[in-house]
Amino acid sequence: MSQRANPMVIGLFVVVAAVFAVAGVIVFGSGKITESKDTFVLFFDESIAGLEVGAPVNFRGVPVGEVARILVNLDAKTFDIETPIYIYVYPQRIKILHEELITEEAREEKQGIDRLIELGMRAKLVTQSFVTGLKSIEIEMKPDSQLKLHGLETQYKEIPTIPSGIEKITKTLQKIEFEEILNSLVGTIKKIQETVASPMVVDSISALRDTLRYSRDVMRKVSRQIDPLVEEVRGTSQDLRSMAVQASQSIATVESRLEASLEDLQSLTRNLDSKIDPVVSSFQDTSQSARSFLNQGTETLKTTEGVIEKRGPLHYELTNALQELSAAARSIRILSDYLARNPSALITGKKNQGRR
Repeated sequence: MSQRANPMVIGLFVVVAAVFAVAGVIVFGSGKITESKDTFVLFFDESIAGLEVGAPVNFRGVPVGEVARILVNLDAKTFDIETPIYIYVYPQRIKILHEELITEEAREEKQGIDRLIELGMRAKLVTQSFVTGLKSIEIEMKPDSQLKLHGLETQYKEIPTIPSGIEKITKTLQKIEFEEILNSLVGTIKKIQETVASPMVVDSISALRDTLRYSRDVMRKVSRQIDPLVEEVRGTSQDLRSMAVQASQSIATVESRLEASLEDLQSLTRNLDSKIDPVVSSFQDTSQSARSFLNQGTETLKTTEGVIEKRGPLHYELTNALQELSAAARSIRILSDYLARNPSALITGKKNQGRR
């Protein structure tokens, strides 16, 4: 009778076969076995925590290789420690234009890499995820960066590196004297505490509190009195407005009366101008008549002078009469001259002239 097969062995064989099949698909499907690769070495002056074997190597974000090995080299003489990182770069992933210009010798000696390094090709660490902390290597062109080669590896070409963004920030923070800043801050806080706790500040705060309380009381009083004051100002404004209206009306009335008075005065002046000339001429005629009468009297006196005695009563009376007639003629002449100069004196009378 034949022996029965063990089901466990058969199941294990099937699982192992499936694993090998999947691994083969992955390996051969990725093409890494058949792809040619160039090996380069990198040296970073910063921590490489988070960088693992198999981490991608990108050129401007495009995967062109991977991390092959990470070692730690200890120099027994100087006790210097270096961490060389070996990477694979797959040339098939980089298309070279005008490839016919590259000689076989330059291809074998990888002179193109040297030229790229001269033009500024640099490698740096970048963080893939801040959650996991994993890092990768980014290759980019930085023509303005410093070319720094360690020269510790002679088998593979070295690609120079530059600090990452986090490393730059770390170096900048390291230059800051945090301890000195902290001590200065602590000293400032102590001085502030001493100042706040000083009696002068306490008294000032108390005085300020009293001032604020007094200001609030004053504001309350002012707020209570402001409404009546506004009403009084409003009433005064209305009274002033009424007075202004009445004054305008009174001024208009006075103005009309003044205009009427001026018209009356102008008509009176015109009447005086028309009547003053006959009066003046009448006075002038009277003055001339009196002058001729005096002349006649003088002639008569001369005629009768020889008849009448000089010391007799008749002589005396005639002399007085002639003097009075002469004074009357002189007064008439003065009056006519004054009226000729001041015609309005017939209405207003003669003005008293002040003494000089």
